[in-house]
Amino acid sequence: MNAPAAPHRKNGVHDKRTALLHAALDLFARDGLPSVPTSAIARRAGVAKGTLFAYFETKEQLINELYLMIVSQYIRAVMDAFDPSVAPNARLRPYWFAFARWHLDHGAASRVMLQCEVSSVLTEETQARKKEIEAEVIRTFFPNLLEQLHTSPLRYVGYALIAGPIQILAHMRDKGEIEVTDELLTLTFARVEKALATDLPIQVPHPV
Repeated sequence: MNAPAAPHRKNGVHDKRTALLHAALDLFARDGLPSVPTSAIARRAGVAKGTLFAYFETKEQLINELYLMIVSQYIRAVMDAFDPSVAPNARLRPYWFAFARWHLDHGAASRVMLQCEVSSVLTEETQARKKEIEAEVIRTFFPNLLEQLHTSPLRYVGYALIAGPIQILAHMRDKGEIEVTDELLTLTFARVEKALATDLPIQVPHPV
């Protein structure tokens, strides 16, 4: 069982909104989006039942804001790996490893993000915002690749090749079947890199 969410403070004052978001994250990761009532979120955050609606009009709004919070954290972790001194054709490795490490180190957030993306809860505005954020990351790491990705009919295959192995490894680890070591990640990346460079009719950055 998860421990109660710790109070979040901002400038010495309880940040109830942040506490509610983190409580929702813990509960959604454990029980799933549909199964968690707002009363349980408020209770876990340590606030009165009605307090949640002072910050979020509906559970759906809370989920959308939580999703964008998770996306922002994930993007920030990936962007921290960006080194402008690294040539564009060698940036796939730091990008992929940052992507992998975030998903592996933040299992609850990763699971909730996936739940949100396969649900019907996310608004068009939220989805558009995520695309804008991700487009900026691609532009930063891989100049001139964004247009190719948007016009290629296999762009989703590219994302599956990047993200799929990580999600499967994380799932197997969480079930206690494997340990995801640095060696395993290196072996996985080598195959991801080869697939991206040879199997897709788009110019994918590849070390020379």
